[in-house]
Amino acid sequence: MIKIYALIRETFLEALSKKVFIVFAIISTIGLVILAAYCFSSGFQEQIQNLQPTPDDPLGVALREKLRSLQSGISFAFFNAALILAIIITSDMVPNMMTKGVIDLLLSKPLSRVTLLFGKVLGGFAVVLVLTLYFMLGSWSIISIATGVWTTGYMLSLVPLIATFLGLYGVLVYVGIQSRSSVSGMVICFLIVYTASPLLFSREELMFQAVTSDFWRSMITLVYHTTPQVADMAQITSNIVQEKTVTNTVPYYNSLAYALVFFGLSAFSFSRKEF
Repeated sequence: MIKIYALIRETFLEALSKKVFIVFAIISTIGLVILAAYCFSSGFQEQIQNLQPTPDDPLGVALREKLRSLQSGISFAFFNAALILAIIITSDMVPNMMTKGVIDLLLSKPLSRVTLLFGKVLGGFAVVLVLTLYFMLGSWSIISIATGVWTTGYMLSLVPLIATFLGLYGVLVYVGIQSRSSVSGMVICFLIVYTASPLLFSREELMFQAVTSDFWRSMITLVYHTTPQVADMAQITSNIVQEKTVTNTVPYYNSLAYALVFFGLSAFSFSRKEF
């Protein structure tokens, strides 16, 4: 356990020195400052005052709708931005570890290859978790203080974001081991997030209009169920923030399955890799 912690700490400190980490932190801070300026502006505060509970609206439904609308917009934008930056930040951790000299030094330590790999993987996950928590906690606190309404849905929207990242992270690590390149993994993950998943999510409105064959429609549906359902997770995020009931839990199992399968394949492949 101490060895794993040391690897996580080493990876975290390594990430701190990267420009991408610093840029993400700066962008998040700027975003929080802008959000605070907006939420505590006289115009926004006047709107909040006008939406306070009244005899006609004793539960403050109008205020909560305003709050949900604001949080939903922020969480949707952050979901996409966080995935981009999380993929970029973690894409080169495993390939860099496998470079000549670095891997020789690491393998000389009294650590199994699986322990070494997952120490690095957990370190990358810790970096992403810290960065996402920083923005989400900051923005949630700003909005809640400005409106006087504290909701749980906004922070709970972190769950589908983290689950989505874990599934993609498994793919990223496996491709990184096979190709020893950070670019290959990033390209595959970006194609999944911004091309394949949105198309498959809207298959009935888009793809099924051009494809009339039942066989090919079944094939498209099969691909949808066997690829990361990122667009579905984005929809779940929006529903959680808006306090709607989430009935479709399949995307969670999909992400978990991808994480388990690809991290397992990564461990097997890395343990047998020749350096």
